[in-house]
Amino acid sequence: MGEITRFFEADWTGVQAVPAAGALAWSPVNARAKMTALVNNARGTLDIYNELALDKKMLAAMCAAAGRGVKVRFINAAAHPKEDGKEDPNKPGREQLAAAGVRVKVITSPFIHAKAILADNGTAAAKAYIGSGNFSAVSFDRNRELGVITSEKQVLDPLQKVFDQDWAR
Repeated sequence: MGEITRFFEADWTGVQAVPAAGALAWSPVNARAKMTALVNNARGTLDIYNELALDKKMLAAMCAAAGRGVKVRFINAAAHPKEDGKEDPNKPGREQLAAAGVRVKVITSPFIHAKAILADNGTAAAKAYIGSGNFSAVSFDRNRELGVITSEKQVLDPLQKVFDQDWAR
């Protein structure tokens, strides 16, 4: 909690804060590297929620994971409800992922606002990212986003259960 308070106070006063080594993933500081490493280090499964499918680097990492045999499932939002009638900006990213072997599901209701990456659940290497970071360059490189990377079973298993329920929709 101390690091979160320190970052809040630094942002409030316009001072740059440097994250401690640890489980917190901060944008625009280290979230891209930590989230991409989670995808790159997966060996068996990746279950991913994200509202957006826009960031070329994250999409490439997900495609590469599928290419090395990782079973990747991605739940994504359709166009934002306020933008009904407009082209879905996530569609090209989803098509890229599907062409690479990623299983993609679009859920329209409830609106998918979750941001989570669950890697290799059920193994000793299991980890998850849960936070506010979207898969967009703006979110990774300009916004203040915060997430945590955890290997705690009491977090991973309920996340897996909800993901599986949403996947079955």
